[in-house]
Amino acid sequence: MRDLALFDFDGTVTSRDSFLLFLRYITGPTFLLRCLVLAPRICFFLLGRYGNHCLKEDFLRQFLAGRSISRIAHAASCFAREIMPSILRPQALEAIRLHLQFGDRVIVVTATPEMILQPWCRDQGLELIGTRLEIENEMVTGRIIGENCRGKEKVRRLNERLSPAQYGTIYAYGDTEGDWPMLELAHVSCFKPFRDS
Repeated sequence: MRDLALFDFDGTVTSRDSFLLFLRYITGPTFLLRCLVLAPRICFFLLGRYGNHCLKEDFLRQFLAGRSISRIAHAASCFAREIMPSILRPQALEAIRLHLQFGDRVIVVTATPEMILQPWCRDQGLELIGTRLEIENEMVTGRIIGENCRGKEKVRRLNERLSPAQYGTIYAYGDTEGDWPMLELAHVSCFKPFRDS
């Protein structure tokens, strides 16, 4: 029976937040100014008075709304080539490589928008489940389809894609409370496994 390996991305496979890095990459010099516009909402979020989903959509509207999916896809391919190698954890890449070598099904399950990580995952031979962005007339609207892919939504999306009972051992790797439901689904759970000792 085939095994299944589930990897959170930001903080687990990477040492930095790829979503924010991508937004900075695609917007350039205006990044900090755009962040300042969102500062009050970021503060309320840090105080626990503003939801993660709402803040994610605020960032999407501020940075990506009105951009064509072709432009974002091109930027994501360049980002995967130019920026991603510098933030990937070597131990995480080795774990992914070993799972693939053993013939396991490997899926990145992340809150980062799928559109951003698709080129990298495709190049690595990995499946991807991430936050889905609403598209209208080939343009990003700044809204999320369904829920932000974190917490229980990770498990719901996994169950939508596959049946866990079809696999032998399920491995899961994560680094925040947003990964706990996915870690609880697994037979072997690894929390912050690729940090330097």
